[in-house]
Amino acid sequence: MNTTILGKPYLGLAGCIEHVWQDTIVYLDNNDPILIGRAYGRVSRHLLHEELLRRCVESGVSFLNLRVESIDEGANGQSLIVCEQDIVVPCRLATVASGAASGKLLQYEVGGPKVSVQTAYGLEVEVGI
Repeated sequence: MNTTILGKPYLGLAGCIEHVWQDTIVYLDNNDPILIGRAYGRVSRHLLHEELLRRCVESGVSFLNLRVESIDEGANGQSLIVCEQDIVVPCRLATVASGAASGKLLQYEVGGPKVSVQTAYGLEVEVGI
């Protein structure tokens, strides 16, 4: 269910958050931490998967268990998702969430990198003394 809270979009996925840190810390080229000043939450892949599948079933969404071969431009601003077995699915918005494998599905500027950067990656460790 998409709603708004304080005028901001809210997807109703708070139940999929496993843990929340009150501030986000980023380390770049040296050991000096950069505090971002906003909370950061770890999403449970299992809970998110269950919730999204539940919403799909409720909305009558069908699932094709096929590999995407390419994403092409279609007419009227549509994208054409070309899958194995010569199945083509037209859509208004194609979202690619395949990490480093997305390089073959996305087009970047001429001369640009084939694979961009990952938007979030982290390591959680617990150290006992």
